[in-house]
Amino acid sequence: MYRLLLCLCVCLVPFTSQGAKREPAAVVVPDVPPLPENVLQTRLAPVPNGAQLVLPSKPDQPRALLKHALSRLGISVTGAGSADQPFLTGWIRWIYNPKSGRGGSRGHGNFFSRLNERHRFRFIVSTRSTDAVIKVEDAVHQREVDITPDSTYSWLKWKDYEPQPGAALTFLRRLQGDIESAMSSQVMALPSEDTASRPVAAAPRLPGSRLSPADKTPAAPAEATGAKAKRYAPSAPVIPVVPTAKVQLSPQSRGTSIPAPAANSGALFVRADIGRTWRSLLKALSSLGISIKSADPQQHLISTDWIEANYSKKNHRLHLQSTGEGDWAFSFTGHGRQRHRFQLMVVPAAGGSLVYAYHTGFQEQYDKTPDSSQTLLGWRDRRTDPQVATAFIRRLRLIP
Repeated sequence: MYRLLLCLCVCLVPFTSQGAKREPAAVVVPDVPPLPENVLQTRLAPVPNGAQLVLPSKPDQPRALLKHALSRLGISVTGAGSADQPFLTGWIRWIYNPKSGRGGSRGHGNFFSRLNERHRFRFIVSTRSTDAVIKVEDAVHQREVDITPDSTYSWLKWKDYEPQPGAALTFLRRLQGDIESAMSSQVMALPSEDTASRPVAAAPRLPGSRLSPADKTPAAPAEATGAKAKRYAPSAPVIPVVPTAKVQLSPQSRGTSIPAPAANSGALFVRADIGRTWRSLLKALSSLGISIKSADPQQHLISTDWIEANYSKKNHRLHLQSTGEGDWAFSFTGHGRQRHRFQLMVVPAAGGSLVYAYHTGFQEQYDKTPDSSQTLLGWRDRRTDPQVATAFIRRLRLIP
């Protein structure tokens, strides 16, 4: 019996892998609560074939700003060559309900209205003397239908449908907060592993900005440059050395050393002072449904509670259960769902603030009784990874 099941699995794997190569999966955009009108700087308005977003002031690179906001959601683009050339997004799972005027990857309404649909949106970016305009249209709209409805078996196939201007409007409304977040913040990479051993390791900075000598990040200690340290961060909370302020360790990390930030971790640069950045960070965590275990407004230090989220190494994304993302059963390889803990700290920097994130806890669910008819689930510790912290900080929408 076991040999028969093994043979079936071996036979099905090639067909599954070939299908995945032929048809890439559509990106699922997580739901977030709408932003208040009083904090928005951009203006959203419908147009005949879609919608447009007017930026309040002319940014330096509006196309790069838009692509940066799309990349935060894991959405790829094609055809972004010249400055005036429209570009298309990859497939996005987006379900628009014309009756309610709502749209999202999970759909809205009753069970029968939740269809499996996908879109490719066309973006056109134009600059004017005082501002910039981002226009979006629904380029391709497909719906998954059963081509054999009278048969016992279902044979699903993607079929083209008329573009939906309302789908473009609701998608741009969902993207509006990410665009405004990209206008005021940017994910920065710390020095890479091959440059971490150089005499001076400068702190991450935006192009054109200049950090003072007090904002430079110290070089990593010698004991943290081994092969294992390059791949994994220590399990205890890690606090960066900030020369401008004395930082106290959390209770569970007292007695440990205070190394510099890991060479392969990241930080979020926010164009706001430390007070506004702190308040926007609290709002960003609340919008994602993340519980805070402790918060110190004096030291600007936050420790999160356990966050049920699965990290995908393939696309370097963290799928949160609080936003309805991902599959939360055991995977085909036997891996259970995950939960993580993070520690965040806001430090001053030239022209704004830096938000550091550290991966302080990682557990995976497993079956305690695999040979029994009853399933008893438990959690076991895993090694923390700085790359998970970088993926987590990419999910934060900070709008000061």
